[in-house]
Amino acid sequence: MAVDVELVRKNFHAISPKVDEVMETFFATLFLRYPDVALLFDGVNMQQQHRMLANVLVFVVENLDAMEIASGTLEEMGRRHINYGAEPEHYPAMGECLLHALATVTGEDWNDELESQWAEVYAAISASMIRGAEKATETSATS
Repeated sequence: MAVDVELVRKNFHAISPKVDEVMETFFATLFLRYPDVALLFDGVNMQQQHRMLANVLVFVVENLDAMEIASGTLEEMGRRHINYGAEPEHYPAMGECLLHALATVTGEDWNDELESQWAEVYAAISASMIRGAEKATETSATS
């Protein structure tokens, strides 16, 4: 992964006081653009979902320079998300809405470079999570 770690961290630290706004924007956008995905959250404590997603972003940003280590945790998350109904085709929708939320909260400081860097970060997250889900599916198919 050739992410500009400093640029992503600087942006994340700048918007971290507004993390609640990032989460609200993310989920509102996700549910508006992808109502089928909203069904996966039926009956779920959304405050808890906001906190968990925010914690994942913190974890990833803190480990940008050690993503090979972080990928194990992300793969485990991918395995767990199978039980919630997550499918590989949901990941691009999530990424699109996350980038939208980050751009919205960043405001006028958002630019093509930030979008590109965050897109690469999200690509690494989703690749690890999908890999974890695939491994879990393969393991259960052979059991």
